[in-house]
Amino acid sequence: MRTTIDSYKARAGRLDLDGIEFGDFRDQPLAPDALRSLRYMHDIEHHTVCYLRDLLLTPAHRDPAITSFLSCWAYEEMWHGEAMAAVLEAHGEVAGAPRVDQRMDDPGGVRTPLRDVRSPDPA
Repeated sequence: MRTTIDSYKARAGRLDLDGIEFGDFRDQPLAPDALRSLRYMHDIEHHTVCYLRDLLLTPAHRDPAITSFLSCWAYEEMWHGEAMAAVLEAHGEVAGAPRVDQRMDDPGGVRTPLRDVRSPDPA
């Protein structure tokens, strides 16, 4: 079945977390390697807006189908990041916006070219 932008827009939305008991992770925590992967995925999902920003600086922004897709994609990815944040928080870790802020301020954290140019590392 071929997906069209219209069918994607009709399906796009917030991730359904009904039925997930995040508190259960306190009694049955994930393995350290799984948490490490989850931290990475959390950061990537929360930085989708950076990729979106970079893509919208290209000629692709002139195509309404592409901008429609990118808008829905960024919205969905943000909710994926929020779901991962809930798992990390259940493990007692900093997650969501506080983690993203912390990572952006960390010289070894997730960086984007635009941020590096506009906000040089303090020396």
